[in-house]
Order: sequence, then C-alpha cells, then structure tokens
Amino acid sequence: MMASGTFAYAESPINGRTPPPKLYISADGVHSIAYNEQGDVWYWGGMGDFEFSDWKLRDNTPIRMGTMKQIAQVSSNLFLKKDGTVWTWSAGPAPVDGSDRRLQFQIQDPVQLDLADVVKVAAGDSFHSAVKKDGFVWVWRPVPHGYGDTPIQIPNISDAADIAFANWSGQSKLTIVGKDGSVWTWEGATAFGGIAPVKAQRVDGLSNVASVFAGDECFFAIRKDGSVWGWRSNLRGQLGLDEQKIVDSPVRLSALDGMVAIQGSFDRSLGLKKDGTVWSWGITLYTFPEYGAKIDPSLHQVAGLDNIAAIASGGAHHLAVRSDGTLWAWGSNENGQLGDGTFRSSDKPIRIDLK
Repeated sequence: MMASGTFAYAESPINGRTPPPKLYISADGVHSIAYNEQGDVWYWGGMGDFEFSDWKLRDNTPIRMGTMKQIAQVSSNLFLKKDGTVWTWSAGPAPVDGSDRRLQFQIQDPVQLDLADVVKVAAGDSFHSAVKKDGFVWVWRPVPHGYGDTPIQIPNISDAADIAFANWSGQSKLTIVGKDGSVWTWEGATAFGGIAPVKAQRVDGLSNVASVFAGDECFFAIRKDGSVWGWRSNLRGQLGLDEQKIVDSPVRLSALDGMVAIQGSFDRSLGLKKDGTVWSWGITLYTFPEYGAKIDPSLHQVAGLDNIAAIASGGAHHLAVRSDGTLWAWGSNENGQLGDGTFRSSDKPIRIDLK
C-alpha cells in the first residue's frame, strides 16, 4: 500500500555542492517521508480508516514511524542503513479484530531484507533495485515486507555508481550510471509480472555523467561539466522542450544547466539549482491537460523558496528542505500529502512542522 498511483520517487542527493540538509525527504504517490540525522522518521499522506462502505481520511499531519539509527538513504518504502543493510516497511489499512469490514491504517515495523554491502537503493512501482559496493546491480519485484521474487543480478553491469527509476503505466525502467560516466537502461519485466536476467542497454550519446534523475516517463542526466541532458517523453513538457514529443536519444537541455537535482511528478518537473533556488516546468496546474491545465515547458522559479538543500516529488505534490532544516510542501493535497492537517491544495510552499 505504500506506492500510490504510478509514481515513486526517491530523495534528491545534492552531490556535495550545497551543505547537506539537517532533514532528509522522500515522496511517493500521495505519501511523504522525512527523517533526521538522529534517526527519527515521520510519515504522512493517504492515512485513513475504513468501516464498511465508508472511507475516512485522517488529518494527515506527520506522525512518527519510530526511530531507525544510522540511515543513509530512504527511497519510498526502502531504508538503506550506513552498515549496508536494506530494510523495508509497509503502511496501509489492516483488518481490525480479523474483520474485513473494518480496516485501520497501520504502519508496520521495518523488516530487514537479505541484502548486504549496499551503497544505493531505488524504489520503482514494479521493481526495486540496489547497488552493492562491488558495483553490481540487483533488482527484485517487491511485496510488503519482503521479496516477490528472489533478487537477480543484472548480468553485464559491474561498476554502477548511481541508479534511478522512472515509470511507464505502472512499469519501472531503471537507468544506471557507471563509474566511468556511461549510462545504461534496464527493463526486465516479463509478461507475467516477474523479472528476467536480461542485459542492460547502453544509452548512446552520453558520457562523463555524474548522476541520473527520474522524471515522469523521462530521464535526466547531469554530466560532470554541469550540463543537463534528457530523453524520452516530453508530451507534457516535462523535459523543458517546446515541442511535445518523444525524444529517443539524449539531448542537451541548456535551460537546465546549473541544476544539481531534478525530480518528476505527473504534472511537472522540479529542479534544484546550486544557488539553492527551486524551479518547475511542465503542466502549470494540478489537473490533467484535458481539464484545462496549460502545458508550459519554460522554467518558473518557485516563489518563497531559497537556500534549499533538497527536493522531492510525489504524484502531484512537492517537498523542499531549507538549509536550516525547515520543511516546505506544495501541490495537490486531496489525500493530505502536504501534511498541514487540511485537504486544501496549495500552489505556494507552506511550512510543515514535525513533532
């Protein structure tokens, strides 16, 4: 129940270009997670209870999941600890007293997965992935508290440095950056929803890449020289290009130069510049184009945000952390994913308090 809709986006690393935030964030569908250096973890969005025929959302202010020390990264429902172990957890309605007519929202305790020496994790809608210290990449189909399939190793990748998932109609596509700066993609779904040990395919036209980021049905790559490249869908202006089309090969996105992190949601793409400002492009409203939203691929600065150290995007909501550790949220809020205790959407960032 963690993933909602067709989007699952990990937190945004800053690659050492701005001071690390005191608070770290991850967003997924209509859910959000925050955690601090002390190991405190908060969760909000989509929390509600069901009593036969009546679903009631709660106020959805952030609640403490508990404490998990030495967290290195959170990606959706995956926790990577600094010792290289990986943990997973689930949240959602569970039967009360064994009855399926009364369900209560519950957050389960994290469970350790059988993975060791991991340095990076990424959660997609249909697959999860991990990079180990030796550079090998492992993928598996997730279910709550465990594996749907035994993790398999992508056979031709042995020097991975970064990974990111994008999603197409519920299917996840993995992009991998090699330590040599090369970029690869992997699609291992079978007709029956499992995974197959297929090889990754190299993305032509990209070299000296430092990091990759997933957008909505598209990818962004930041090269070591700071230039930004993108490919795949620009049908909603999510690559920042004027022409709405599918871009088969990576193209230079000069307007995005200076970005250190990029996150995608259905309605727009979000970018963080090294000067701490946040910019967005794509659909201008939190509704679908056929209902009157305008597609605008040009960059617009998000007003009221400066000195930002990290960003994250869910299905149609966004989070940002200032360098002082304060948390801000904006976008759709019909499921309480902003965390302000209301269900009012906001096109302006609002401060969210963690208790």
